[in-house]
Amino acid sequence: MVSFYRPQQAKAKNIECELDCQELDLKGQGVCRRDGQICFVPGVLPGEKVRVRGSIGPKGSGRLRLLEVLTPSAQRVAPDCPYLEHCGGCTLQHVPAELALESKIAGLRRLYGKQLKAQLSEPDVIVRSQNLSYRRAARFAVRYDRGRLYLGFREEESH
Repeated sequence: MVSFYRPQQAKAKNIECELDCQELDLKGQGVCRRDGQICFVPGVLPGEKVRVRGSIGPKGSGRLRLLEVLTPSAQRVAPDCPYLEHCGGCTLQHVPAELALESKIAGLRRLYGKQLKAQLSEPDVIVRSQNLSYRRAARFAVRYDRGRLYLGFREEESH
């Protein structure tokens, strides 16, 4: 019988801690650093101090869940949608439109600099729209659960 060697996988560490957010990534997640490890936290703005929970992988990065905003940013916007807590569609409703656009441009510059070793100048065409009128298409999900039919967008982190 043949036996194959498989190195043991390093396990992720579960943590709960307080972090400071420095910037937003391309997806609009807050980027926080902890002991040289990079943590991505959805729902956080630069300059905020937050309490988070989650797991950090063996390579030193992870996506953490926001538990509480300890020090909110002055830029934080109150969301207009009452379904924001359950819906997974509008992940940037807490971000002012101008900051979201600036962070996406900064993220593209970082990506071009890292991958192509090229400096990206200011984009010539930036499409701006009204703050809440940006959705051009939608995909609905249908779920039947215990005699009830649900129709709408998919919930955040759901199947």
